[in-house]
Amino acid sequence: MICDEVQTGFGRTGKMFAFQHLDIKPDLVTLAKSLGGGLPISGVVDKAEIMDAPTPGGLGGTYGGNALACAAALAILDLFEQDNLLKRSCQLGEQLNARLR
Repeated sequence: MICDEVQTGFGRTGKMFAFQHLDIKPDLVTLAKSLGGGLPISGVVDKAEIMDAPTPGGLGGTYGGNALACAAALAILDLFEQDNLLKRSCQLGEQLNARLR
């Protein structure tokens, strides 16, 4: 199972990834957009046996990591932890849901 988290990942649903709301364990997860905080970066997260299968050059993407975007991604992960952004996302989601009701 492949979970595409390009649009829904990184706290937008109150969990780091949208699939975490369900009782599933994906074989592969695709990431981008908010991973780099506005800088172009994407990623694929997978089980080791799958990620180790392609030969060198066999796995690529439009926004492969570069030094600046990778540094930004690490800073974003730090912010999630330091600023408790997942909790904040849940609070905002509850506010929106209450107002919509």
